[in-house]
Amino acid sequence: MVPSLVKRMDLVDAFNFVKSVIPLKPIIEADANVTLSSDGKTFTLTASDGIIGAKAVIPLSNADKSPEPFSVGCDPKRFGKAIQKDTADEISIAKVGFQLHVLDPQESEDKFVTLSLGNMRRATVITRWEPAEDKRLNNVEINAEILAEAFSFLNKFTPEGKEGFGKHDVVVLGKHLAHTTNGVNLRGIFASKAFTFDSEVSIQKGHLVALSKSLACLKNEMMVFKNSSVVVGIHNKDMTRCITAPTLVKAPPVVPSEYLASKGEPLLVDIKALTKGLDRLSTSNYNTLSTLTGVDLIVSGEASNSKLQLILDEGKASQSFPATREGNQTLEKTSDVATLLMVLKAFAKGSNATKLFLGDASSKYMRLVDIKEVGGAVNAYIAICSYARKV
Repeated sequence: MVPSLVKRMDLVDAFNFVKSVIPLKPIIEADANVTLSSDGKTFTLTASDGIIGAKAVIPLSNADKSPEPFSVGCDPKRFGKAIQKDTADEISIAKVGFQLHVLDPQESEDKFVTLSLGNMRRATVITRWEPAEDKRLNNVEINAEILAEAFSFLNKFTPEGKEGFGKHDVVVLGKHLAHTTNGVNLRGIFASKAFTFDSEVSIQKGHLVALSKSLACLKNEMMVFKNSSVVVGIHNKDMTRCITAPTLVKAPPVVPSEYLASKGEPLLVDIKALTKGLDRLSTSNYNTLSTLTGVDLIVSGEASNSKLQLILDEGKASQSFPATREGNQTLEKTSDVATLLMVLKAFAKGSNATKLFLGDASSKYMRLVDIKEVGGAVNAYIAICSYARKV
């Protein structure tokens, strides 16, 4: 029996790519495993949560010696530990009876790990990694880092504790825009010229974490994005990294044009300090934060010496932050703490150039805008947050 020999770091990279789609709580046990296959020339890893899937293909170092083909399932935690804790340049993998042997042939034959095989009889098997050619609605190239960044940002607009599979939990990719909404008072928008989709694509927001983690493993690699009305296929040009997910068949929400237009003067504040301050203020609320827990935002002072004051629940707590603006009018708005804190946290790790547009006295929502360069393109991160009615 000739085992399959692979470069260890290539295997680690491939494993990290596919394991992101494996769920913590799978519907069936088989979908908690990763499938490992060798055809004598290449080594393939596939994983699925029963709905979305990922595949990675790497070459065998000893393809000229005709390694024995096999296809097995394995616990990803144990397999990942076996390859990531090793230090060898190359390792060999072989199926021996009902076990998987992971060996380090560079040191000695007695340095190996034995893993039990997973029962894959009911595992989800993905046979097509891209939609049929006659069904395609989009066939575009996009930088993996930009797509990962968009998915990661938009996922932050799903309320904590929600799984992202609700009625309004949908992310839409379109021409120069990707956006999502919670259906009530919050919207996230990622604007980039890298998005060149001919028609809009809707994806369930619950898939964003897995998709963004897998894509982030690819750094700046260019990916081909194809979709039909049923399925999305994302892969690199040689099909050695593939992701597939279902599209969501529903009318996508529309982004009103006024959400993208500037309204009122921007307020420049330290977004990290503002987030930390609001989080601290919220500890003064005696009950669990809800949409009934309000915070007043008051902007006052001259342009050169303005401040943004946050007052929790009519004086329960207060804190002021220095701000920069052009005008000098006093402006007062009210937001609910939970929503505002969630929005601020989405920008807290961004640049210090985040702009806060509170609008004017008649405005019904605030807008946050940050500009960052990712994947060789300049992208805009935008959040729309409705004000609360003051009772």
